Amino acid sequence: MHLPDPRRAAVVLAGAAAFVSLYAPQSLLPLLRVWMGTNAALAGLVVSAATAGVALIAPFTGWLADRYGRRRVIVMAALLMACGGAVRGLRLLSQAGCDRARQEQFHGVDRILGRQVRWGLGYGLFGSTYGWGGWGGSIVMIEPGDRMAAAYVTNQMREPAGDTRGLEVIMAAYDGLKGLRA
Repeated sequence: MHLPDPRRAAVVLAGAAAFVSLYAPQSLLPLLRVWMGTNAALAGLVVSAATAGVALIAPFTGWLADRYGRRRVIVMAALLMACGGAVRGLRLLSQAGCDRARQEQFHGVDRILGRQVRWGLGYGLFGSTYGWGGWGGSIVMIEPGDRMAAAYVTNQMREPAGDTRGLEVIMAAYDGLKGLRA
């Protein structure tokens, strides 16, 4: 029996997982309709908007990641969010879009984490700061008031317990920011 290349299998599984996250909410449309207090068509449009967004942007982000590397794309996206959508006079995102990403969408006990959290659109909210961390150890923090973003992106997935490199990078960035403020 010939086993497939593990890298190819990983890419296929990652792609499948991405599409599951897009299509899984469809089963929640009746609840979403009631929660939004609207009709089924508008509730369906909410789910369709995410799918359309991925379909429109995925080829571009894939090209960027191939050309410049995944780390650089993540860091530049975080920097762009920290700077309100414009870097060096070039506007790539609207200020309103950047602000929307950090508007609270959920506040309560996360059923997976089992603790109080605040979520924006894809980011955890921590006062005026927002960011995310990946299971493999990657982390991004965005400080829009100071136009700062700090990120640590790992080469591979690993058990994060005991590995503090990402947190150390973030803390060093905040130490530098404190020095600039003094």
